[in-house]
Amino acid sequence: MQRVVSSFALIGLAAWSVPASAQSPAASDTAAPSGAAWQLGPFVGGARHSPITSNLGATPGRDHLFVGVEAVTSMVRLGALQLRYAAQVLPLVVITGRTVPLGYRGPRAPDGLLPTPDRVYATGLSPFGLELATPLEHRLSVFAATSAGALLFTRPFPVPEARRLNFTLEYGGGVRLRTTRTAWVRVGYKHHHLSNAYTALMNPGLDARVVYVGYEWTVRLPR
Repeated sequence: MQRVVSSFALIGLAAWSVPASAQSPAASDTAAPSGAAWQLGPFVGGARHSPITSNLGATPGRDHLFVGVEAVTSMVRLGALQLRYAAQVLPLVVITGRTVPLGYRGPRAPDGLLPTPDRVYATGLSPFGLELATPLEHRLSVFAATSAGALLFTRPFPVPEARRLNFTLEYGGGVRLRTTRTAWVRVGYKHHHLSNAYTALMNPGLDARVVYVGYEWTVRLPR
């Protein structure tokens, strides 16, 4: 967790410290007078059997489904790379399973699992995202990304003594493959973490190793 937060902060500091004059013509194209260029599109991702990870994920064996929309826009050029702002809206997240987190001492069903429905739903967003990527002018673009946000579940999650609201942190990377002059297929992997940040009686974190695919187009939005 500390490494991820530190990396996020260092990337943000680099973006702040690079002056606008350092941007190349290719980077400035994304801020043409007609508006700022964004890569916008839907994605779907999934993960099986959440892992136990030290100091973070204490809830094993849960499955995840993510359906969302991501918007990305270039901020500055850093040598041969671009630093981009990224935001996600998640209208649907589905997590399946009643497995018992490590150290849990609350009530259990007769089968030894949690006394809750097998499936829970959530919506949320991740407005604090950064992406470091090769330019989109190429047919193939490679990127690394991290983001933070929140999910609101239909019930306290992942245990009854937790909260409906959980905070999220994720990091990963992937590739974009150009399909037309203004459209790309995006394929990636990310490690996704959620917890209530100790705002409830219990805070068993839940991690996921997510593989996802998306499609995005270039749109211009007014400044």
